[in-house]
Amino acid sequence: GGGERPAGGGGRGMRVAHNDISLIKGYHTARGEAEKAFGNSGVYVEKYIENPHHIEFQILGDHKGRIIHLGERDCSIQRRNQKVVEESPSPLLENPKFRKLRDRMGRAAIKIAEAANYTNAGTVEFIVDNDGRFYFLEVNKRIQVEHPVTEEVTGSRATPSNAGSTPKTPSITSAPARGGLRCITSPAAAGSAWIPTPTPAIPFRPPTTP
Repeated sequence: GGGERPAGGGGRGMRVAHNDISLIKGYHTARGEAEKAFGNSGVYVEKYIENPHHIEFQILGDHKGRIIHLGERDCSIQRRNQKVVEESPSPLLENPKFRKLRDRMGRAAIKIAEAANYTNAGTVEFIVDNDGRFYFLEVNKRIQVEHPVTEEVTGSRATPSNAGSTPKTPSITSAPARGGLRCITSPAAAGSAWIPTPTPAIPFRPPTTP
């Protein structure tokens, strides 16, 4: 199993337990970190998924109870539990082995939003294992920085100006005709165990083909 802090932390404080001894040790360590950082020593204990896929669905809900999703973003490439690459469509959901998984996850995302009478733009996040079993992670009730990936592949706006308005686009049930990708750079010091190190912005030129 695994545990982390309910008060937040962006992936920090998570501990993996493979037996009773590591569970007890990780539990007390996580509690201490949580108390120090947030003044809240509560922790979650949940199933640990090895080599997980982090897949999220963009949703839009209006004030008439209508909710749609605009497809998925795959955020599985991470560094220290922080997203580094976000792409759509998801490579996992493009696998013929999981051809029905996109529709199942999309319908689950809508059901979650409907249960909460959700009226906004938001993101429903899931963890998926290598056998196609998916687990609810959280709902981010706001526009996330990776929303342009969805806008690029669907042509639909997912900005605050649309929050609460009538969704005019049907939910995405198949992979979009084009893809989108967003990468996050994180300068790090090679001589200091690759600790993130703020540096001045420098010109960046992406690779090109002839």
